Amino acid sequence: MFETRYLKPKGGVAHVALHAADAVGSLAVEDDGCRVRFTDVPLEVSLADECSLFEEQLSTDGGVVEVCHRLTLVADRNFAQPWLDDDFLNRATCEGLVAEVTLCDSRRLLVGYSLRLASEQPLRLRSLIAGSGVRANDTPTLTLSLESIDAEMAMPIAY
Repeated sequence: MFETRYLKPKGGVAHVALHAADAVGSLAVEDDGCRVRFTDVPLEVSLADECSLFEEQLSTDGGVVEVCHRLTLVADRNFAQPWLDDDFLNRATCEGLVAEVTLCDSRRLLVGYSLRLASEQPLRLRSLIAGSGVRANDTPTLTLSLESIDAEMAMPIAY
């Protein structure tokens, strides 16, 4: 369906916009990826350089392929205060989230929403860790971990 093109080996997550799971207003699939429109204002936090990660793990359960999407976001605690908001934590735990993920190689992915399951399997809070750092001059961080189980890999978002 989509052609996978890699520009050069460069890992990591550069930017993430988090949306409520029910905020996908429209989705159109084209040859170069999907075009998506959201009905809410995304939550965006400035991420720490070279710390955030997106993983997809394919496995089988009784012959059915499952894809586990894991999004681990790391930010300076001063910039990540919105992650500590009760409303955000409730939404991430109960309702779920959909993420627009921009990788360091400029590819963009839609995570927590698929053609087959729509928003039935959104990203949900796995953990939120407040870290102090090891050295005296380390910046305190928050590490937000989100996860979903779906039937498909993340869809590329067209530019």
